[in-house]
Amino acid sequence: FTMTDTDGCTLQLVVHTDDCLLSFPSTASGRAFKAALLQRFDGTDEGPVEHLLGCTVSRDATHLHLSQEQYADEILARFGMTDCNPSATPMDPNTRLLASDRPAVVDPVRRLRYQEITGCLQFMACWTRPDLTFTANQLGKHCSNPGEIHMATATKALRYLKGTKALGITYSRNLPDLNSLLLWSDSDWASDTETRCSLSAWVATLNGGAISWKSKQAPRVASSTTESEFVAASKTSDEALWLRRCMEAINLPQKTATPLFCDNRAVRMISENPVHRELSKFIDFRVHRLKEHVADGVVRVIDCPTQDMLADTLTKQLPGPAYARHTRVQLGLDPHTSPAPPACFAPRNVTVQQRGG
Repeated sequence: FTMTDTDGCTLQLVVHTDDCLLSFPSTASGRAFKAALLQRFDGTDEGPVEHLLGCTVSRDATHLHLSQEQYADEILARFGMTDCNPSATPMDPNTRLLASDRPAVVDPVRRLRYQEITGCLQFMACWTRPDLTFTANQLGKHCSNPGEIHMATATKALRYLKGTKALGITYSRNLPDLNSLLLWSDSDWASDTETRCSLSAWVATLNGGAISWKSKQAPRVASSTTESEFVAASKTSDEALWLRRCMEAINLPQKTATPLFCDNRAVRMISENPVHRELSKFIDFRVHRLKEHVADGVVRVIDCPTQDMLADTLTKQLPGPAYARHTRVQLGLDPHTSPAPPACFAPRNVTVQQRGG
């Protein structure tokens, strides 16, 4: 809930069952609202948030850090992995989790343990660990009947968690692009060897750390890498529109088009061109919202080198060094190296052809 008090201060109240978070710019306004709220409802004021739903919140003068280290320790103890050897990545780059590797007869003990591990990893991937998203999603495809290779991959993911349990997302207050949204879009064309469907992903960052991310397999086979990348960018532009509306609701409007980094130049060219040509006529009209969002100034597609594509870790398992580099940027530990919007080329002058009456 967003509200404005009599002094013009905007407050945000977030409610999850019986837990509440209150954000306010003025100490006096925050105290007045809490006093009024506690007069009407039974509750306690526990001061600045430190723990919420298994997430630890810590802050200093310039940073805010979210982590689930305590929950990670609980997971490792639960599955007897407290003293395991850490792994540099949650999956090996050449590992393929296939339906053909499922056993003919379901092992109920293995299935239960596998489902529990996968559920725990999914929970962390949704909260503070975008680096676990790809692995958790790949494991989730085989919860009904996991085989030995699926179970071995789940165990390796726990070994990765052992070595990275202290990781979380860090947001900074001293950045030059403070409160400015940035989005990365990527797709791995025909990556599923059994269905040949592509895997698309996006990552949105704010103040140095990820705030929204998603990895999802496409429901249909794309005819080219351009099509799969364009569909992914279109979905990402929808997320950008929603995030911009959220930012506006809390009095942080985005004054310029949100940069959308993509490592496929054809996507940028199609998004800026209102005319359907041979390259794009096969793309479903429903995903051409990207063109509309570019024309409306919601997003601006910017070329991004593949080695700087932040969403790459959500579409495939990269080798250790590349995986670590992207992960550190996602978690706010390192600044991103993609070209800053002001340094990029200006949008091309596009003349919209008017149809005859």
